[in-house]
Amino acid sequence: MNLPNEDLIDSAHRMSRYFRDKVLGDPFLTVTLDEALLATWRFFSESHYAEARDLLDVLVHESVKDCELDAPSQALDEFFFRLEEHFVRVDISRSKQKVCSFDDSTVQATCGTLYLNGERVKRNTIRAATWLERAAKHDNIYALFTLARLYLDDKELQGKQRLAFPLLEKAAALGDDDAPTLLAFLFSEGTRVQQDYVRAAHWARMGAGRNSSHAQGQLGYFYAKGLGVAPNLIEAAAWTYLSASKGEANAKRSLPMLPEGMSSDDLKVVHLRVNELSKLCDRESVRKG
Repeated sequence: MNLPNEDLIDSAHRMSRYFRDKVLGDPFLTVTLDEALLATWRFFSESHYAEARDLLDVLVHESVKDCELDAPSQALDEFFFRLEEHFVRVDISRSKQKVCSFDDSTVQATCGTLYLNGERVKRNTIRAATWLERAAKHDNIYALFTLARLYLDDKELQGKQRLAFPLLEKAAALGDDDAPTLLAFLFSEGTRVQQDYVRAAHWARMGAGRNSSHAQGQLGYFYAKGLGVAPNLIEAAAWTYLSASKGEANAKRSLPMLPEGMSSDDLKVVHLRVNELSKLCDRESVRKG
C-alpha cells in the first residue's frame, strides 16, 4: 500500500466521497481497505479532523471489502505508523506556535485500543501504550484509565507501574467512575504500592459518592473494620446496604452480619442514612450525566 503524497490528493478526494457514501449505507458500493485508508489519510493530511475521525471510526467497526474483521491488516498497521508521524509533526508545530487548536485524543485512543485488543491489527501492547500515552497527554479520560491498567498488568511494561497511580488519580479528578474504585482496591490490598488504608478510604469514598456499587461496598467494609476511618456501624451498614441493593455480591454476604449489636433505634437511623446517601449519589449521577 502506498499512502498518498501531493499528486494523489485528487484521488483521495474522490475515494473519500465514495467511502462516505458507504458510511451513509449504500448497499451497492464496495470500497477496499486501501481506498478507505487513503481517504482517511487525505483528511488528516489536510487537517479535516472531524471527517477523519468519522472515517476511522467506521474502519474500526464496519466491514470493508477485501479485509476480514478478524485478520490483522498490514495496510492498517502501516497507516497507523504514518498517522503517528503526522501527530508528531503536529505536536512539534504546536509547540513552536504555542497553540493547540484540536484535540486529537479520540483518534489516538482508538488506535491504542485496536493494538491493545488486536482488532484489525496484530496485538501489540507496546504500540498500544504509545498511542494511549499520546491521548493521555490530552487528558483523555479513557486513555488515562486504560493506560494505567496496561502499566499495572502488562509484563512488557512493568517498568512503568509507578506511573499508573498518577494516571489513575488524574482520571479520577477528571470524573472517571472506575479510577477511584481501582485506587481504593490497590491501596487497601497493597498491590504494587505500599498498603495505605487512609488513602484507600479516601478513594473509596469518592467512588461511592459517584454511585459505584463496588466502592460503596468497600467503604462499608472500611467503616465496619475501622480501616482508614473511625469505626462506625451506622455508616458501615448504610453503605453496605446501598451496595447490596445494587447486586454487589460481597456486600450481600456481609449485610446479615452487620445488625449484630445494633438496637432497633440504630436500624432506623441506618434506613434514614441509606435514603439520604441514595439521594446524594443519584444527584451526583444526574449531574455527571
